[in-house]
Amino acid sequence: MKNKQLDVTLILILLAALILNTYNIWQDNAANQYYLAAVKSMTQSCHNFFFASFDSSGFVSVDKPPLVLWIQTIFAKIFGVHTWSVILPQALAGAGSVYLLY
Repeated sequence: MKNKQLDVTLILILLAALILNTYNIWQDNAANQYYLAAVKSMTQSCHNFFFASFDSSGFVSVDKPPLVLWIQTIFAKIFGVHTWSVILPQALAGAGSVYLLY
């Protein structure tokens, strides 16, 4: 019975973490427009995807490690280029970190 109580508690905590991490994720000012433009450029070209390029010609690259932008680009390919689809991976990772800490 005690294990079942822990499972219910864990599920409630994870649900609360997911709600709090995704609350108001669809607001337009929630994402940095610079990185949103980079993700949009990365969805249009494999060269831009590999080098995390900001512009459509693939000349200017972003000053961040590309792994985070690659994950955001994959989500943008699936859900479309929106501010919420770019922030969604970080929100899910935040909720997942609650499980890891538990």
